Amino acid sequence: ICRLKENGELERISMPADNIYGFTLTDKYIYYTVFDPVIYGYAREGVVCSNETKSRMWRVPRETLENSELILDGKCEFLFPSGPIIYGDCIYIDYCKLMKMEGSSWYRRMGSVVAINFVENTIKWFNLD
Repeated sequence: ICRLKENGELERISMPADNIYGFTLTDKYIYYTVFDPVIYGYAREGVVCSNETKSRMWRVPRETLENSELILDGKCEFLFPSGPIIYGDCIYIDYCKLMKMEGSSWYRRMGSVVAINFVENTIKWFNLD
């Protein structure tokens, strides 16, 4: 992750992890995932089916970049296919279910959005039929 300085130069930000997989910025925090894959097998087309982040997300204050905290340990239940949306104390994720059949593994979008409140430790489901 880099930031653009006023003079036009790029400056690499020293993050708490070197293997950042994805990140989201808010006014106070940098939310990020780390590349730590679990491989479930292969889809019919021979593509690897994996959860690249083990459904874990951390955040670190933008001002200090210290005291990173794990805010979500989804225990490989959630996939971040289009990136999570962070709003307030909630993480919004398109829900994808791991499917297994006849030796193949793949993720299927289920038409639901999951709202995970990491402060209240609650989950709400929004089904988009």
